[in-house]
Amino acid sequence: MIPAVFGLVSFFAIHPSVFAFQHEESAIGRRMTISAAMRPKFDDELKTVLSELQREAVEKKKKAFLILELHGGTSTFGQIVDVKTDLLSPQYDRVRTVAWIPEGEKVTGNIAILALACDDIVMHPDSDLGDIGEGNPTSAEISQIVTAFVKNGHNPRLHIALVAGMLDPRVHVQRVTIRKAGRKTLESKAVTDEEYRKLLDSGVTTEGDPVDVKSVGTPGLYNGRTMNELDLLIVRTAQTLDELAAIYNIPPRELKEQKAADDKEKRVAYIKIERVVDFLTEAFLERQIDRAIKQKKNLIILEITSPGGLLSASEHLAMKLAEINSNKINTVAYIPAEAYSGATIIALGCNEIYMRPSASMGDAAPILIKQGQQFERAPEKILSPLKTTMRQLAKLRNRSPGLLQAMVDKDFVVYRATQQDNPRGEPRYKTEEEILDSAGLWIRGPKVPESKLGNLLTVKGERAAELHLINRTVADFDELKAQLGIPQEMELMPMEITWVDSLIFWLNNGYIKGLLLVFGIACIYLELHFMSGFLGIMAALCFSLFFWSQFMGGTAGWLEIVLFLLGIGCVALEIFVIPGFGVFGVSGGLMLLSSLVLASTTFGNIDPSENMRQFTRSSSTVAAAIVVVVVFAMTVNRFLPSIPLLNKFLLSPPGSPHLDAEYEPQLEQGILDDAQMLVGRHGKAVSVLRPAGKIEVDGKYFQVVSDGPYISVGDQVEIVEVTGNRIVVRRV
Repeated sequence: MIPAVFGLVSFFAIHPSVFAFQHEESAIGRRMTISAAMRPKFDDELKTVLSELQREAVEKKKKAFLILELHGGTSTFGQIVDVKTDLLSPQYDRVRTVAWIPEGEKVTGNIAILALACDDIVMHPDSDLGDIGEGNPTSAEISQIVTAFVKNGHNPRLHIALVAGMLDPRVHVQRVTIRKAGRKTLESKAVTDEEYRKLLDSGVTTEGDPVDVKSVGTPGLYNGRTMNELDLLIVRTAQTLDELAAIYNIPPRELKEQKAADDKEKRVAYIKIERVVDFLTEAFLERQIDRAIKQKKNLIILEITSPGGLLSASEHLAMKLAEINSNKINTVAYIPAEAYSGATIIALGCNEIYMRPSASMGDAAPILIKQGQQFERAPEKILSPLKTTMRQLAKLRNRSPGLLQAMVDKDFVVYRATQQDNPRGEPRYKTEEEILDSAGLWIRGPKVPESKLGNLLTVKGERAAELHLINRTVADFDELKAQLGIPQEMELMPMEITWVDSLIFWLNNGYIKGLLLVFGIACIYLELHFMSGFLGIMAALCFSLFFWSQFMGGTAGWLEIVLFLLGIGCVALEIFVIPGFGVFGVSGGLMLLSSLVLASTTFGNIDPSENMRQFTRSSSTVAAAIVVVVVFAMTVNRFLPSIPLLNKFLLSPPGSPHLDAEYEPQLEQGILDDAQMLVGRHGKAVSVLRPAGKIEVDGKYFQVVSDGPYISVGDQVEIVEVTGNRIVVRRV
């Protein structure tokens, strides 16, 4: 119990500025991220941000904080020294710098030195900091530089012994609890073995036995949870960026990622969403977002006016937006009227959200559409993954996880919470579980009215700003441009649905898909009769349009296209290389049918029965197309040979009554009676034999069939068999 007491006392003893937070006015805050290798010109960016914070703090007479979010990575010592110099510069005396290490991060090497140069360090319980030498002792020069600025720094919890352990694995570090002469308070102190002996020799009173912080031979890597328990190194732990903001009374919206200071030119991609979110909309938005990234836009504005739509499409788009590096591209959602259901989820994936005061957002619970168009709430097995997605979006975009989950779960209750140490500061909105897990850091207040039982959280613009769900409200698009620093004279042309997108939507209509299949298969059938080439091109065009529209519409992928091409290849092998109708023909036909069905079906809907309904509809479309072609083929076989002119191009099977007179087999009875007179005779093919056709032998024409592959016009053939009126030939 004693460590908790003296930890709290020592915190207020070394942080008198905390008492200044006991008022309604909030502080100024900015956040910059250092991840992987430090980007070029970061030093210039940092100076600009520090200067802006210093000026704003003086003008508004407020406290200012710069949050440096550190991630594991590598940077040169020279870069670190430049940044360290900026952080310790007295010209920014009104700005307090805070090193923030998020969950799961392991900040080591030169990057760890930046944390030592900050005024405060805040860590997630499951993060680590230290090991500057990466498992080895650092050079004497680096050790001297780091030790020198730490001694002159402003972080009283950063003891030299802790730094020594970070610099050299051979150092043994302990925590001792001392009572200074004439004082009743206790103080935690990290000491090396040598410092501990000096303490004892000086007569300082210690309480209890020393506690090992780092043993000899192990890297000086310190865990956030351990440091908090030992009351060393850090101010305190924080689970989220929202909790970090609460420690310093900074509005969460102010901790959005600080953009590059030298990036003044606004390269804007302006996209409108004004329809139901389905797979076609998803594919359209994906293309536009990818295009904006490829064109090196640094600002993407999504103007959203939509009632929502498919859950899987909305989740996919939201996560795609949330994973965009906000340091390079700022994503902004603008809601002028309404954004419900899936549209709200998409907006929450953006880095910033702006709404008109009268606009609405929320009500994002998934529903199932049963037969007869009856609506039904989705079961827990569907709701649970969605709540996980909302928590991820909240974490990535620094919004209240509880409020986002209350949008999808009607029984999710959220409370207004205030910090125990700062009850008059900025409130937060948390669930009862989050408040209990904070171990007394947060005090539960009244329920958020919009999250009452049986009600899905839905808010207007003003209320959304109060709940920190959005950045702020704007009166119109011009005010939005002003907030984003876009010149008013810059005209933004929205990336709306073009004629190409309209064509894709039209081609994805079930009836149009069926007609494309009918025309495609029918053209192939006619091409086999006429061999004109034109009908083959038309068939290829129909199938190309079919797969292109399905691919761009988001229902088809490369699997379906590969299956279709493989199917064509197998059928071609069966026809041209391997005579008869066997394995290749059957396999090719099945692959062709499968590709056509799968290209019109998207699996992954929240309702498994919807997957089956889509599969049934796609199968029915393909089956109906085949039936129509079969009827068409029967009609063609019946009437086409009787049509003048066209029958000149028609290849009829042996024994057909519609053969032209000039091509009738002129077999004398004697010859037919003596088949041996024909066997062995040579002739010339006067039509393509595939496998039936006509040949000329000594000026007479015969209807024959090939015994194998196709035979072209003009090829020499030999009669190898005569059975009745059936004459079989082969290429010579």
